[in-house]
Amino acid sequence: ATAIALRTTRRASAASIAPRHVSLLSRNLATSASENGGNPFASCVSTISDPRGGEKTYFSLGGLNDGRVESLPFCIRVLLESAMRNCDGKAVTPEDLNTILDWSNQA
Repeated sequence: ATAIALRTTRRASAASIAPRHVSLLSRNLATSASENGGNPFASCVSTISDPRGGEKTYFSLGGLNDGRVESLPFCIRVLLESAMRNCDGKAVTPEDLNTILDWSNQA
């Protein structure tokens, strides 16, 4: 019951985000979820060299092209990257990312 209540609260908060920010994030998604295995943020994947050899992939917050990222504390940026990585449109949705991006107005 608690998880459902939290989920409902989060959805209500996402609905209150300024439409300008929602449209900015939606516009910045260069590829659709259906083209990228269900993750609408697949276009934000970047690579970094591993000192032990090879490369590691991560979801680049810069790929969102959203000015709100810069004002987020580091711990919230970690949460945002995790949400990007796990976004499947069901358990984690693009609206959830908007809620995280709007953290300073929600706190």
